[in-house]
Amino acid sequence: MLFDFNVYSSLLLPPVIQGLLFSILLLIRGFREDKLSDYLLSALLFLFMIRVSGWMLGFAGWYDSHDWHSTFMFYFPFTHWYAFGPLMYFYFRSLANSEFRFQKKDFLHFIPAFIWVAFFLYAFLMDVVWRHWINGIAFTDHFGTKGPLGQLNGMWLDDIFDYLALPTLLAYVILTIRQYFQYRRYILEHFSDTDDIDLNWLRNLLYAFLLSIAIWIGFLLASIWGQEGLSYVELWYSHLAWGIIIYYLSIAGYLTHIPERFPLYFNPKAETAQATEAKEESEELEKLKALILKWMETERPYLEPDLTLNALAAQMQLPATTLSRTINNGLGKNFNDFVNEYRVEEVKFKIRSAEYEHLSLLGLAFESGFSSKATFNRAFKKLSGQSPSEYQKAHKAR
Repeated sequence: MLFDFNVYSSLLLPPVIQGLLFSILLLIRGFREDKLSDYLLSALLFLFMIRVSGWMLGFAGWYDSHDWHSTFMFYFPFTHWYAFGPLMYFYFRSLANSEFRFQKKDFLHFIPAFIWVAFFLYAFLMDVVWRHWINGIAFTDHFGTKGPLGQLNGMWLDDIFDYLALPTLLAYVILTIRQYFQYRRYILEHFSDTDDIDLNWLRNLLYAFLLSIAIWIGFLLASIWGQEGLSYVELWYSHLAWGIIIYYLSIAGYLTHIPERFPLYFNPKAETAQATEAKEESEELEKLKALILKWMETERPYLEPDLTLNALAAQMQLPATTLSRTINNGLGKNFNDFVNEYRVEEVKFKIRSAEYEHLSLLGLAFESGFSSKATFNRAFKKLSGQSPSEYQKAHKAR
């Protein structure tokens, strides 16, 4: 198969291989572990890869080979702007909710992407299959390698789709960012340990996605405003930047793992509805507050590192929504801070007690319900205004 190894094609080849390899690995893991999020990230990574591969193959000689390689370049859809946004959005939904599955209405988000692919398929069937293969009509454009519909040139719908791509992409980015912040509130209101489920990877994915869009817009505007537009070599740099982003998406995305002990059921609509519900009546709220505080003091459930809102609600035989509203509205805290306050106070007590002198600070943290050093240090500093070591120096038992 034709491939000219020059500096331009060779530098794009590794990220293309990387993207293809990891999209396959994610596909295999998704099948093995039944993880929808892996399927979606595999598709997203694959689309990044084929966009870069178009420029790589062009510089590898396919565009100017004047044979079937050139024909392939004209009739294959290398760019899928209308699929990027929905894939990113539903990838987030599948990460944040282990029970998320596609509903029929969800496929409506992909209609523009399907139409885009249909345009290329129509051009291929008409030019290559019908006119050239079946009727024997020779190609007339680009040294006899392209028919009248090649790359959709001259089709006014092509221009409309290009103009609509940017606002569509930005709309999905904004929607995902809004739900990401809702998710951040959700984990603070449902989990006492959030280190493994904070989805900082998703935040970084959004940054990478915005950077990808910015690169595209920047080079597009430079090409439009320039007197002669940008050359293929100058546009190559935008694809090199996309290639670098592929490295990050593939490695960081593949390594992202949410432990099974933290089942996530984030539902944006449910969270919004819960946030707007009326507060409990003051008398009932006071009773519930007293019940919860007594339970925390006597049963000390905070010593369980993986304590969640649902687990505590089951222990107290209360609806999780009632427990959540009581903690948020009655005590003015989210569940994460509420539980970690007890853990911090437990650590303080043990620091002051001679009985626990033999334990290190980290040992005291684990004894008090914390599951990691990072969570312990962050919570202690936030809730006491001091680092654990500073408090130990001032209050250690003598």
